[in-house]
Amino acid sequence: MEAIVTGIVEVDVDGGCIWLSDPTGARYPVVWPVGTVARADPLRIELADGQLVQPGDRVEGGGGYVDADASTSGSGLERFPAVCVHVGEAAVFNADSPIDVTPGEGLQIADTLVGRFSPPEPIGLELIAINSNRRSVAVVDFVTGTVHLYEPGQYEAAPDAIDGASGGGGFTHLWANGTISTYWPLDAKPLVYKPDLLREVPGIAPTLEVLPAPDGDHTWLVQTGFDDEPTLIELVNVIDFQLARQMSTATEGSWHPAGATIEGLILTSDDAVPRTTLVTTKGDVDREIEGTALSVGWNGVVILRPDGSLIVTDGHLANLIEVDKPGDGKWVSVGGPVVPATSPPARTGADRYLVMLANEADEGNVSSGDLIVIDRGGVASTIYEISHGSHLASWSRGGDWVVVLEGSAVTLVSLDDGSTTALGDLIPEEHWVLTVG
Repeated sequence: MEAIVTGIVEVDVDGGCIWLSDPTGARYPVVWPVGTVARADPLRIELADGQLVQPGDRVEGGGGYVDADASTSGSGLERFPAVCVHVGEAAVFNADSPIDVTPGEGLQIADTLVGRFSPPEPIGLELIAINSNRRSVAVVDFVTGTVHLYEPGQYEAAPDAIDGASGGGGFTHLWANGTISTYWPLDAKPLVYKPDLLREVPGIAPTLEVLPAPDGDHTWLVQTGFDDEPTLIELVNVIDFQLARQMSTATEGSWHPAGATIEGLILTSDDAVPRTTLVTTKGDVDREIEGTALSVGWNGVVILRPDGSLIVTDGHLANLIEVDKPGDGKWVSVGGPVVPATSPPARTGADRYLVMLANEADEGNVSSGDLIVIDRGGVASTIYEISHGSHLASWSRGGDWVVVLEGSAVTLVSLDDGSTTALGDLIPEEHWVLTVG
């Protein structure tokens, strides 16, 4: 027991859990030194020397990490509730260890999911929201159950407004003015790369649209064409902490990225009669069809045709299947970035797609309506009613949960039993979700 025990204190009152969490998101139930007392209303921990510890504080002292059952057996302590044991180990402070307490740890935990929602197992889901101009970043992590708000100074922010973000494998990639900063975790020193810009235009910021590829390693960069300029596309990867270009190409016209299948990048045009096309990972334009891509998964695309009908295709934009409406309304996108993963999970948006059937009586871009899941065979099922505000919906990494954002409010929908859990306003004011990972 000669190690250093350290972490951020997190609490689940209903579950009877007090944890120390580390930067990887691992949680350890805690055995405190003799003389430690828990106080209620609000919950805080009083150490033997009189220091008060609150959720969100960082603590550090001598001790070690041992098997969770072994840490309580033979000591007269009750075993930890099973819901509290996430990695099989507990953090144990030595009996006579002094403990250093850092209030808030500088991360400023804005809110917590602990106590609001206790799923049977952690949900592989993380929302990254930004205030682009202020360059603050909020991370809602459903594995650790926390919401962290990072202001410049609490993480090493780029000097320019944030253009895009992507995630995966525990990394967060922020793009600003053509520069990528890779963090793990966000308050660690980033690895910064400034590749050659796709295109520089005097007096115009080189805005990049950034989309993660399904494998979680690659990222697509797109600069939409304007005037007579083509749309520029690159596929990049950070390998051994070196930015590697996999492919660069240009396609005539003004195109916007809608998502990426395992076959390549899906683009939709700005034309009066919109078109959707696939650019493969080799830079070839594989296929083009009329319509607007509303939802993109690993193995296919849902496309709204000019006549108002909806079709499902495979990853090559082939094998078209028409979708029957499960009710009244018009088909619209629910937004939402593609969720990156090391490989397409067994249950995922790979073969299921999220769209919205909006109420036609609503005016403008803010609509109410039904959130729809469409399967590979074109069968549409209603899973949730979106009632207000700007909206976005996306998948968890395992594909068994859907996260719905209505303004700053977050709701989880279980695809196992259809239940919904409203988590309230988790997204800080003036922040918008840029990626789900």
